[in-house]
Amino acid sequence: MAEEKLNPQQQEAVDANDRTILCLAGAGSGKTKTLTKRIERLVRDGVDPKSILSLTFTNAAAFEMKERYKKLQGLDLAKGTPEFRTFHSFCYSIIVKDFEVRKRLGYTSVPEICDDNKLKEIRTRIKMQIGCELTDAQLENNVQLNKKDQAKKMLFNKALIKEIKKLNVITFDIMCYNVCELFETDDDCIKKYKQQYQYIQVDEAQDSDPKQIRFLESFPETTHFFLCADALQNIYQFRGCTNQFVKVISRAPGWKIIKLYKNYRSTVEICEYANKFSSYADESYRIPMEGQRHGEAVKTIYGSNANYYQAVDEDHLSQLIEMLQTNRTESAILCRSNKECQCVRHALEDAGIDFSSSHKSTDTLNYLNGALDNEYLVEWLSSMLDTKEYGDYIRLSAQVDDPGLQWFYNLYGNHNKIKQAGNKIKRIRTIASGPDTPKVKFEKITKMLNIKSKCEFDDSTVISNRELVEQIRDQIEDYEENKVYVGTIHSAKGLEYDAVYVMGVNETLFRLGTEEMNNLYYVALTRAKNHLTVFRR
Repeated sequence: MAEEKLNPQQQEAVDANDRTILCLAGAGSGKTKTLTKRIERLVRDGVDPKSILSLTFTNAAAFEMKERYKKLQGLDLAKGTPEFRTFHSFCYSIIVKDFEVRKRLGYTSVPEICDDNKLKEIRTRIKMQIGCELTDAQLENNVQLNKKDQAKKMLFNKALIKEIKKLNVITFDIMCYNVCELFETDDDCIKKYKQQYQYIQVDEAQDSDPKQIRFLESFPETTHFFLCADALQNIYQFRGCTNQFVKVISRAPGWKIIKLYKNYRSTVEICEYANKFSSYADESYRIPMEGQRHGEAVKTIYGSNANYYQAVDEDHLSQLIEMLQTNRTESAILCRSNKECQCVRHALEDAGIDFSSSHKSTDTLNYLNGALDNEYLVEWLSSMLDTKEYGDYIRLSAQVDDPGLQWFYNLYGNHNKIKQAGNKIKRIRTIASGPDTPKVKFEKITKMLNIKSKCEFDDSTVISNRELVEQIRDQIEDYEENKVYVGTIHSAKGLEYDAVYVMGVNETLFRLGTEEMNNLYYVALTRAKNHLTVFRR
């Protein structure tokens, strides 16, 4: 299948040679393809791949970008690959591989990532040892303190840092703060990294926090920056993330602004509905989306009597169930909070409607790709690790010459998610290498993965095991599982569904008006491809 051509705006983003570029990428605008093609273009133009740092918001996004890059044709991977990482894993990888950085931070060996329970135990012990009376909120948050309490907080933090270094552990927050400080002060031990990374690409830049922004600003003026962002999709303010940086540079002289506004996900009607609502945003960073195909009108169902005890209006639940009973497409019911999700789940259970609270359908291609490629499999399985586990994985993999699949299984084979996924991969490989005909193998594998795909083989077909799995994969790339997903809007960020039902809009738990709530609503609207229904007060 021939690769789709880039549109003019995507091509401009790929080809631009300006030193500082802000790419405002609307929902469904093909930003991942654009980011990957831009890196490819740089490498083909002679840029050393090892001088490119691509920072993403999640491990899964870093994994996807790296895999897309490796599949590009004609690149000499022997010359190295760009660094595809989250900010956390980038900071930790420096600590793991660089003795001078560890020494500067006060560690003689690679520290382990401290999990929440361990950290809580250490903090409690320190508070008792020094007789600290401050609450956890006063110690952890940026609350206003008088001079006496500020001194107590400084004493506590000093004792905490001393203790975690003594135990040879580190938290991600402390690690990122300390590494950023080394970059900000241009410490001698990190100057080589500023010299190495001449091209820095940041995805989801609207979700950066202040320390990450200071990290970027610490690089020399010769560094090339390509930031990809959508200020209206900043929904992680509670984690300290801010879109203010994006807003400022969208109006700053010296920054080239490119807007990707063609939306390949949603219909014209859904795009126009979201555009009308997004008028709360300033034109400098707002991205009016252009749908590429027409569909049905957006349904807005008003009138609600939801209350504290009944988080979702009963009439709305009845209408939702009626719609789902005739729905035959992949759907998502998106809510503001887990309380509303629980209410919806109870209603679906009572109505006998199957639903899921996990994104199982998104793993189908990963199972097949993992069955074909051990390196891909390790990368995918490692993305299932939580923050601490992933930190340990980075630390341990840097200490062995060949951290392959067997090494990975020896460490994480009993991890629940990894064990389940690994067993399914083994079954796919066992079926593919078994004595059955390709037709029977095809049917067994597709049944096991619960996918509907047409078998084009007959009993006389002769095909290799690899070609069999590849054909299954190629046939289902556009497959949409007929499942109903129920979850929060935060859980659906970055995903898409044929039909989306947004619940409880303008209720007590989801009152529009603040930027945070407006952005949350905008993200919910832009998950829909063909059908969008909004239940609101």
